[in-house]
Amino acid sequence: MVRRWCESGRRGMTLIELLVVIVIVGILIALLLPGVHAAMVLATITEARSDMKQVEIALRQYVTHFDQFPPTWRYTSASDKHKDYTLPEELYPAEQANEDWKKGYLNEPLMDPFNPGETYCYKAIGPVRTNGAAPAGLLDFHVPANFPKSGGAVTTYAIKVGPNGAMDYSEWFKAPVRLIIWSAGPQGPPDGLNAEDPADWYPENPNGIICLYYDGSDWVYSY
Repeated sequence: MVRRWCESGRRGMTLIELLVVIVIVGILIALLLPGVHAAMVLATITEARSDMKQVEIALRQYVTHFDQFPPTWRYTSASDKHKDYTLPEELYPAEQANEDWKKGYLNEPLMDPFNPGETYCYKAIGPVRTNGAAPAGLLDFHVPANFPKSGGAVTTYAIKVGPNGAMDYSEWFKAPVRLIIWSAGPQGPPDGLNAEDPADWYPENPNGIICLYYDGSDWVYSY
């Protein structure tokens, strides 16, 4: 009797019992994964919002110093197109002799957690730096009809150059939005998404762009 009891006490799981345990564990994982993924996305959105707040503060400091926002950066080379609209280098610490515009408003480039290896994006009405060269052109800003305060029609705004060669900021001051900072959002690097269009923003588009814009008086988050 004692021997039989000891032998039964050492009995392992049968194949059927093992399969049942595996199925139960699989079901639990399947139930938990969506919640875990959603929590991770929300945590990353919070991180992006915190980073963009730092960019906002840096831009405020830059405006205080220069009385204008830094130019938008564009690239003409196909191999550099992924760098279009990167955060302007004018915000980073001075590492060159040209310290008049490199004051170091951000300690380092802030990288977009939804687009690894790339900075957050920035686009503003006004001067544009092309391929890193000094601003030589102007960038239009297309405000869609459903943009807040747009007036219900698609409108293009741009700083103009006056007769004396000076910048005419009258259009800039009319625009219902003057600059946008954005993250690629849960979908990752945008493919056909437009940072100027609220329909592409998170949470209007659940996988859309995470956006912070300046309307001339307030900094407004798209979520």
